[in-house]
Amino acid sequence: MHDWSMRYIRLTAVLLLAACARGPTAPPTLVATSITVSPTSVSLNAIGETRQLTATVTDQNGATMTGASVIWGATGGAATVSSAGLVTAITGGVATITAISGSAGGTVSVTVLQVAASIALSDTVLTFTLLGDTTQLSATVKDTGGAVISNPTVTWSSSDTAVATVSETGLVTSVTGGAVTITAKSGSASASASATITVVALVMVSADRNHTCGVMITGEAYCWGYNGNGQLGDGTTAQRINPVLVSGGHSWASVSADRLHTCGVTTAGEAYCWGSNDSGRLGDGTTAQRINPVLVSGGNSWASVSAGGDHTCGVTTASEAYCWGYNDNGQLGDGTTRVHLGPHKVSGGHSWASVSADQNHTCGVTTTGEAYCWGENDSGQLGDGTTANRTNPMMVSGVYSWASVSTGLLHTCGVTTTGKAYCWGSNDNGRLGDGTTINRFAPGKVGGW
Repeated sequence: MHDWSMRYIRLTAVLLLAACARGPTAPPTLVATSITVSPTSVSLNAIGETRQLTATVTDQNGATMTGASVIWGATGGAATVSSAGLVTAITGGVATITAISGSAGGTVSVTVLQVAASIALSDTVLTFTLLGDTTQLSATVKDTGGAVISNPTVTWSSSDTAVATVSETGLVTSVTGGAVTITAKSGSASASASATITVVALVMVSADRNHTCGVMITGEAYCWGYNGNGQLGDGTTAQRINPVLVSGGHSWASVSADRLHTCGVTTAGEAYCWGSNDSGRLGDGTTAQRINPVLVSGGNSWASVSAGGDHTCGVTTASEAYCWGYNDNGQLGDGTTRVHLGPHKVSGGHSWASVSADQNHTCGVTTTGEAYCWGENDSGQLGDGTTANRTNPMMVSGVYSWASVSTGLLHTCGVTTTGKAYCWGSNDNGRLGDGTTINRFAPGKVGGW
């Protein structure tokens, strides 16, 4: 064999050995090139509702990468996403969910709609005591998960606008007596709630300086205004800007309000008073303040009562007049100036039709049409032609047949059986209505009547 042949054989063998020493060629590294998130869009109808997302990762060859690491994230604020791709609604709005694997990423849009499933009204039973009164209703709307919907669209309606109306913001206004249903609706679910409104008419009211009381046609008494001494009779001393029911469950025929106390007569003829009692003006035999009605002592059957500043007077069904409370000017009409914590009969033996009490004097009309006054008289408010205080009833001067009289702080007015109005006493600010500001110690005719 030639030398060159041997050299060729040896070279070939070396090359083969080198090739065998390098081994087989390694496959290329797999890289995530795309992510597909499923479902491609999500709509959630309630706070707390969840939806599971899945992410499919594919490599450069288009093959699915099983077990590829995926990082989840959320923006927009309406929803969150867990590390496993579980989406949870947290508020109404839109969120974008992102899935990232390596340099590849995918997104899905999430919309949280909060579909209305229920509505609750702030009040379900409304009672109006005066026509034209208003009450603001509000509606709490919840979604299917029981979460409150913020700023929901609510449509308000009234079943009978002749009885009560409701504005687009839920303000209910009474129009006339009757019953009506107010309905609030929100969303396509048409969830609704109703309020029954009963408008009850007042048959009488009594107003004084800081509060007012009235009696309903159904016999309930309501009061409103200042209540620092319990004069509203609702068991509190809280001021009320709307009528509040007088406690006790009584059926009232009339009420009389004065500055610091109130009194009333029930349909059964019982007299009750409530409020300040420092002068015994409540007539219960004590000087204790009362924030609920307390029965006037004495066991009389009452036709009417009149609350004055520091005293009270009333007429029984037997036409007798009684007064109680402070008596420094003889305003109780019993011939003394002694305070009485319970009813004391007015002197004179008259048969009374009505009495009217104010701060320091009292007047009344007899069943025969005569008018009498007693108490303080420094402005001529007793109408007897003098300015002398009287501890017993004194007949109002002049020959008149009186139907009624009403006492003010320093003056008195009355109406005759012929419909003429007369006033007497202090005439500051022209309160006597006679075209002057001159005090009158006897009745002067009101101009125009």
